[in-house]
Amino acid sequence: MDQLFSDAASGFVKATLRLAPMLRDVRLIVPVRRRPLPGEPLDLLMMRKSDGSLFLPVFTGQGEFGRWKLAGPHGTLPALNLFQEALTGPFALVVVNPAGPRRSELNRQIIGTLVSLAHSGSDH
Repeated sequence: MDQLFSDAASGFVKATLRLAPMLRDVRLIVPVRRRPLPGEPLDLLMMRKSDGSLFLPVFTGQGEFGRWKLAGPHGTLPALNLFQEALTGPFALVVVNPAGPRRSELNRQIIGTLVSLAHSGSDH
């Protein structure tokens, strides 16, 4: 999975086409500001790059999340929901596994393509 995110971030079309249909089933770990009460939405933690742009850090597994020096409260959401949120939010990027070793930066264009392909392949 990490390799697919990395290849999609690099603009490889085949990886993007393979990854998009998986977005409904793949759950990603997201850091949150605080643990929500039952029924409350997650308050996603945004990070700022040195250029001032905001990004949403997400993680493909507990090991990747544990490498991040800011690891704390977190939740899991389907990748498709997270990417849709990123498109409507102030994020310039979604950064998958920001602590490495396979860090991937997905810009809005790649995220939009993944979301569009995921929806076009659905039966709904």
